[in-house]
Amino acid sequence: MKRMLFVAVLTALLIVPCLATAALLPEHSRIAVMDLGGRKGFTTNDVNARNLEKAATDYVIEALTDSGRFDVIDKVLVEDFLAAERISTVGIIDPERAQRIGNALGVRYIVYGNVDGVGADTGGVNVVGSGVEVHNARAVLIIRVMDVASGDIITMAKGTGKSKSSKVSGGTEALGFVTVGTKKISQAAVHNAIKKAAYDAADKIVGDLYGTAKG
Repeated sequence: MKRMLFVAVLTALLIVPCLATAALLPEHSRIAVMDLGGRKGFTTNDVNARNLEKAATDYVIEALTDSGRFDVIDKVLVEDFLAAERISTVGIIDPERAQRIGNALGVRYIVYGNVDGVGADTGGVNVVGSGVEVHNARAVLIIRVMDVASGDIITMAKGTGKSKSSKVSGGTEALGFVTVGTKKISQAAVHNAIKKAAYDAADKIVGDLYGTAKG
């Protein structure tokens, strides 16, 4: 009797951790990433520039591919298939449209979301004597993974990123800078912040789905 009880307890101890870390998606699930939408109501500390959502979408695709957990459909194929079906895929996607997307692409899962904010920190410093202005570009992305068969959101993540931008005050205005309120930050810093936010969101999604979330 004691031996049977011992075996039962040992089995339970072995099974519970496995259940706790069980993946919500099979490894290398085929997924399609939709174009991210923008957030309405940009403030004076936001960059209201063109093509930021397209860039963010590309970085999300890159980050999810680099994770090695998914088979991500080529973006051009996604655009061509859905354009032929006349299905809009930007921003928030309802379950009915998600099912149409899944049928058109032959996928069970889609990734979508929005750029929640891209801009500059309200602070910043002027390096005394050097004429250099330093600010941090910042980016926030909200990413969701949906099961198109059920319309359920399996997981979602908020990714954040920052990147330092510096500019010489009073110098010749260089190309590649965008105005944010009264500040100017480099487009390179903006894109780097978006990329960091995309990777941050992808890491969190992988952690939620496969039990490797960071603390």
